[in-house]
Amino acid sequence: MVVHCHAIDLQMLLTTSFQQHFRYLQNFGAIGVDVFFVISGFIISYISRAEHGVASAKDFMLRRWVRVAPAYYIASIILFILFFLSQHFAFHAPQVIKTFTILPLFDHGPRYWSPVLVIGWTLSFEFLFYILSAILIAFSIARKDAALLLVLTILYLFGVFVPVSNAQFNFVTSPMILEFGFGVIIAMVYKQRRLVPPVISVTLVVTGLAMFARLIWQGYGGVSELFFILESKSVEQRIILWGLPAAALCAGAIWLEKAKPHLIGSNRFLLLLGDASYSIYLAHPLCYAMLGSLVKRVPFLAQLQGDVLILIFMTLATASGILFHFYIEKPLISKLNGMLLHKKVPAQQAAP
Repeated sequence: MVVHCHAIDLQMLLTTSFQQHFRYLQNFGAIGVDVFFVISGFIISYISRAEHGVASAKDFMLRRWVRVAPAYYIASIILFILFFLSQHFAFHAPQVIKTFTILPLFDHGPRYWSPVLVIGWTLSFEFLFYILSAILIAFSIARKDAALLLVLTILYLFGVFVPVSNAQFNFVTSPMILEFGFGVIIAMVYKQRRLVPPVISVTLVVTGLAMFARLIWQGYGGVSELFFILESKSVEQRIILWGLPAAALCAGAIWLEKAKPHLIGSNRFLLLLGDASYSIYLAHPLCYAMLGSLVKRVPFLAQLQGDVLILIFMTLATASGILFHFYIEKPLISKLNGMLLHKKVPAQQAAP
């Protein structure tokens, strides 16, 4: 969905398409981030349920860092090089700093900056969630999931009732963290009752998709715009409009997979896309940056129908992400796991 959203952005630089003018489809793919956060809340809550103590917390954070950060740094460096070679090397210092710190440790003013690889803003929230989870692991909290929900809620309420114009405060109290909480709730129910009647699972999936369709048809205001999140504006609206349908879709899909594993488990291509999803997320901006320079030098591309261009862009971006997965992400994770954790962990385990 994110790849599709950005493919339309790239296509619009060249020509027009049916998709860019179809109701509110143009920016809707950004809701993939909200799905991403809900999935993360579910996975992290589920895999950390048996972890307790300081040693486990350190191991947990190291595994999360290995899983997320190195591939992100490599993608960011590649983007640096691409922009430098294209002579469009114009970044603000806070963006460069944010690229390497991931968290907005040194941002000034009321807003926090996006990194050079703009989609990396999502990883800031990921690591915030990891840190909160690690703290609860370190203190051996018995009901970590319930405690995590409480912490997320308290942080959000601080942001509502304590008016502080500070980038770090606005970040840690952003309503976006509540989407991880949706995933935690799903994990709590999943742990108590792993199987639910398929009719409920299907109903949740259909409900989520119906809410998606309604948003595409009727609109969603400006909640798709990144600067609203960075400036902590309209975020509650995004949680309601986008977070809730994302949670319904994820909950239904999780239980449906448990009840009917053959529906997806036997499809090798879908499994590949799932394993490579993080690499596709990281690599597609690099692919689009190169395509953006290429299309200006290949005039006939601009003559293609806009919707055909979108399909071409998405295919190339997905292929580049799969290559990034096999030749960069997997070997890198395997090597670092062996060096830092002294054990082999499948590269696709617990995608962020």
